Amino acid sequence: MSAPHPLRLRDVHGNALTPAGILATNAGNASPQAVHAVEALAGHAGLPFVHRRNRSIEQLFCDEAFDRLLVWPVAGQPQLHRRGGAGPLFYHPGMGLVRIKRLADGHEDDRLLIASGVRPGDRVLDCTAGLGSDAVVWSHAVGAQGICTALEARADIAQLFAIARATHETGVAAFDTALRRVDARCAAFREAFAVLPDDSYDIVYFDPMFDASVEGSHAMRLMRDFADLTDVTRSDLGHALRIARRAVVIKGRRDSALWRELGVAQVGRNSGQVAYGLVPRR
Repeated sequence: MSAPHPLRLRDVHGNALTPAGILATNAGNASPQAVHAVEALAGHAGLPFVHRRNRSIEQLFCDEAFDRLLVWPVAGQPQLHRRGGAGPLFYHPGMGLVRIKRLADGHEDDRLLIASGVRPGDRVLDCTAGLGSDAVVWSHAVGAQGICTALEARADIAQLFAIARATHETGVAAFDTALRRVDARCAAFREAFAVLPDDSYDIVYFDPMFDASVEGSHAMRLMRDFADLTDVTRSDLGHALRIARRAVVIKGRRDSALWRELGVAQVGRNSGQVAYGLVPRR
């Protein structure tokens, strides 16, 4: 069986996945050639396509029975609109790009990587990937001999990241290489925990930041509108420790109730609003 197209979502087993409820369309005023190109891209992603024909977003939602609309230009990243919600949401590398630039320049002060003790060649499972900002940093840290598997429960967000992983270019070679290497999967972490064997990763990572987001950007506020807000529980932590050979790493607000609820102590430099917790495998 051939591997799914890079634009196609994959499930926890690596099989091609067709996301439900997402309709692709071309940007407004697109040429016939551009419409044809976008229709082909949507086909590679396994998404239904409709010609926009200069209709507004509001009119498309009136005309079409879909809850998510992916407006896909020929050049650049598509924009994701939610019926009745704020938007659009689109991929941006964010602080991941800044962090990888620093790492590529020889700076060794990335707090996540220091707290985790990650090594080249490691296998990392990012349980709450979102649009992959941390996943790309993990991918850079583990290098070509390692792997970062990035799980995202929401198909629409996972689809945005899958498209970006295959097509986005920043011109920063270290970032673009790490982005291409991310093993992106559309799956809830509990779904993955049910099938993953013991010791299948070196590090398991949670970023349940939406319990009290520290990010003030417009993009992060939009992510709250789209994201899966599943809480991480002590039971989840136990499953993660079964899967992790060395440690589970958690990110959260420094003053969040998360630490008390999970019984996890913060590690590393205690400054700023973001904190990290490390639970070693005993």
